[in-house]
Amino acid sequence: MKFSSKGIGWLIAGALVCASAFPGNGIADVMSTIMIGLVFIAVYVMKQRFRPAGIGWFIGGGILLAFCVDLFFDMAGGLFSQIGLDAGGLSDLFIGLICAFGCMFMFYRKNKEVIADVADGADYSKESEFPYQEEVFREETVEVVTETEEVSEEKD
Repeated sequence: MKFSSKGIGWLIAGALVCASAFPGNGIADVMSTIMIGLVFIAVYVMKQRFRPAGIGWFIGGGILLAFCVDLFFDMAGGLFSQIGLDAGGLSDLFIGLICAFGCMFMFYRKNKEVIADVADGADYSKESEFPYQEEVFREETVEVVTETEEVSEEKD
């Protein structure tokens, strides 16, 4: 894979988010911030390989997974301290995981054929080689119905 300027904003945003993680307040904050940055970097990598459809599903699912990592580390810290396990945090974790995997599944459904081809080694790096994501322009035809009437001229 060669790096190009296509989608470079996603790479820059991901690098900035990852760099902002290090003056964090704990391991949970650092890990979740790095995961959010990695989501944006993954978008850049995908844009280098193919043209993804429904990228918002991937971003939403990735950010929800980062939220779940943050909750998991907070809950694990609660297990080792005297606070104990928070039932509200556990339900938030499960709801977040369900929503995150739902978003990722929707992204997968929209890009199923392309992801399978890229996993098999196909290279869609050129614009003309996007067989699944090409825009199809439908030409609309307008049917004009004309009625012809025979006019008979009557002479007075």
